[in-house]
Amino acid sequence: MIGIISDIHGNLEALEAVLEAGQRFSINRWVCLGDIVGYGPNPVECLELVRSHCDVIVKGNHDDACGCFAEIDEFNQIAKRAILWTIEQLKDVDRDWLSKLPLYVLEEDRMYVHSSPYKPYLWHYIFTESEARRQIQHLPQNIRYCFIGHTHEPFRFVSDNKSELINVGSVGQPRDYDARSCFVVFNESLGKFHFCRVEYDIERTQQKILDRGLPRFLAHRLQLGN
Repeated sequence: MIGIISDIHGNLEALEAVLEAGQRFSINRWVCLGDIVGYGPNPVECLELVRSHCDVIVKGNHDDACGCFAEIDEFNQIAKRAILWTIEQLKDVDRDWLSKLPLYVLEEDRMYVHSSPYKPYLWHYIFTESEARRQIQHLPQNIRYCFIGHTHEPFRFVSDNKSELINVGSVGQPRDYDARSCFVVFNESLGKFHFCRVEYDIERTQQKILDRGLPRFLAHRLQLGN
């Protein structure tokens, strides 16, 4: 069983809850689709947990911004403020590690990427079926499953040739009006997966956000799941 996580965003309580839940699903491998940092109050601790638990890790746009100082001005003011704060918390070795993460990984019949299979460095958002249909056309020929994150909203799209685009949702900042952490459990031998939701101590994370002087909105949205 493979556990696939994305968009942790420095939310340690959420990540710990998901990793603990993985034991109930007999997960023996973890894959992280990026955005380990950004927004949340525990970037260093989340980096340490991801490095120690995940066999495959790809880069998200917040990881890119914190590791490479890439296009920080392209983010909205709240995200930018959190990124600048996060950069200050990270050591040089952490930023260097983030900067060297791959944009995607191909493994057997699977592709792991943060944003989209087509030009992942452009950080496209895939919200609609039409966008998913266009993107899935760019999958390598032997790829059946493409796992993504980035929008913080779980969904599944199946193309005419049975290739699948699966957004695994967000561990640390869900935006589908369900405040529980979301991730995917994938049975590689059967080619089947399911979405999992896990409760965590939201109030503790919210208080940390406020205590660290991060934007209040980032604490408030966790309760709403948006």
